[in-house]
Amino acid sequence: MPTIKPFRALRLSPERINHSEQYTVPDRFTVSGKETGGLYVADPEERYYILRMIREGHEQTGIIACVAVEGYRNGTVKRHELIRPAKVDLQMWLIGDAGGNTEPALLAFEAEGKPVPPIGAYADSHPPLYDFAGTDDTIHQLWAVEDAELAASLGRFFQTVDTLYICDGHHRIAASAAYDDRFRTAESRWFMAAIFPAEEMLILDFNRAVSDLNGLSKEELLGKLAEESFEAECVGGAPYRPAERGEYAMVIDDTWYRLRYTGTRVDDPVASLDVSILQNRILGPILGIDDPTHDERITFLRGMRGLAGLQAMTHRGMKVAFALSPVTMKEIFAVANAGLTMPPKSTCFEPKPVKNLLVHPIPGEGTVSGPKKY
Repeated sequence: MPTIKPFRALRLSPERINHSEQYTVPDRFTVSGKETGGLYVADPEERYYILRMIREGHEQTGIIACVAVEGYRNGTVKRHELIRPAKVDLQMWLIGDAGGNTEPALLAFEAEGKPVPPIGAYADSHPPLYDFAGTDDTIHQLWAVEDAELAASLGRFFQTVDTLYICDGHHRIAASAAYDDRFRTAESRWFMAAIFPAEEMLILDFNRAVSDLNGLSKEELLGKLAEESFEAECVGGAPYRPAERGEYAMVIDDTWYRLRYTGTRVDDPVASLDVSILQNRILGPILGIDDPTHDERITFLRGMRGLAGLQAMTHRGMKVAFALSPVTMKEIFAVANAGLTMPPKSTCFEPKPVKNLLVHPIPGEGTVSGPKKY
């Protein structure tokens, strides 16, 4: 099972936040032997922290703690994304440059019917250390757990959790493991993470737009879709949101179509994903997008931009766009448990913890060569 622990954080000085106004956390934090200018204060002891994020009616409450990098090595902290060595190198350099972790990775766990310690009740009965709106209007609230009994119950509870699943921060965690491989200090064995119950996680859609029809007319495209086992129904000029698994929305010439896949899904946690079917049955064979990671004809749009934003892309050079239903935590777990990775741009977790609010210091030299230009 993964191992977690409280930690002695450096916290952004509360005086730096005006609770009545929107606040942007500084983009940069540097602590490695350098003056911090009074921006940060050190907590007097190791603590867990409670983080609550509220955005557009969605609320989730979890903890910020340190997680042992050994869990990433032994597979009890599971990933679902492909890791790129260049991005790991960059994140390693950032750890060394800052002297610690400055942005929590985002993890989820399955409670599996076990009672979770009452962190929500603790938060409701104590004033937060921080309470501010980020640039996307997400409300971020944070408490330090100063109740010894609650802290002990958190430690006991996570001893019963078999797996933590990475939602965001794959490269930061991989970099923490690589950093520890190199320096092997007491604190390099740990990385900072925000950990939430899976049922509280919000996943948005991750949509696609393509700049041309690969030489096809709209009518020819619709015919090709039928050949690939898609039923297409014109639903008018208003944006249409896919309602269920196996359903897609397509917008072309300001007209929206409901697409329903009627083919057979293979018994494979990756190939059966809606995003995989879109790639393998439409983007690849019909539109010629064989490598969506590097093909300049395709653009990706996070769900927070909305369907109107997707349609607007067709007014700015994109010929056709597709909207998908968000993947589910169950699908992510299935991929991660199988040791597989999801296609690029499959998940969009919102909201996310802000960076540079809490810092997990990693004392020591930690010198890593500067990043290349990627």
